Amino acid sequence: MKRITDKGKAGMFTALFTAVICVSGFISFPLPFSPVPVVLQDMMCFLSGILLGPVWGFLSTLLYLVLGLIGLPVFSGGRGGLTAFLTSPTSGFILGYIAGSLAAALIMISTGKTKKYVLTALSGAVVAEIIIFILGIIWFMKITGFGIEDTLAKAVIPFIPGTVIKILIVIPVVKWIYPQILNRMYMVKDE
Repeated sequence: MKRITDKGKAGMFTALFTAVICVSGFISFPLPFSPVPVVLQDMMCFLSGILLGPVWGFLSTLLYLVLGLIGLPVFSGGRGGLTAFLTSPTSGFILGYIAGSLAAALIMISTGKTKKYVLTALSGAVVAEIIIFILGIIWFMKITGFGIEDTLAKAVIPFIPGTVIKILIVIPVVKWIYPQILNRMYMVKDE
């Protein structure tokens, strides 16, 4: 038996996740003390990696970035365009979405899709968020000129409770959706 990706369905899921990531950019809550809003995009990006795998999950987040760079208002707060990307203190987080999605996917496939996939997905989500924060911090400091203490106070510490909640949401979502996507994205063929 060999599992073969149904490219049509995988492409459909990729487009669907790209759309979900884009729409989640409109669900942002600005904080009065920080230029970084609370968003759901990070969760959607690492879920795309966990659920779709390294190729299709990476493509969904990369497509989101490309759509934003060409000017569609898909970045948080309805922003879009190359200039908005290059001058925003939050663009490092967006780059982190792509790297985090890929990391989560690679962690997910490293176990061979065993029955422990929920625990593996949780690990992938944690690693993805760490990557998102690291790239976000580096970019934030470069654009704003803030030191590490101010950056942590404005772009990291206030977001930790929400990040923990987003990571915990992965458990029921992955438990319910992951088997469904696997059954639809792959065909089993006799060798």
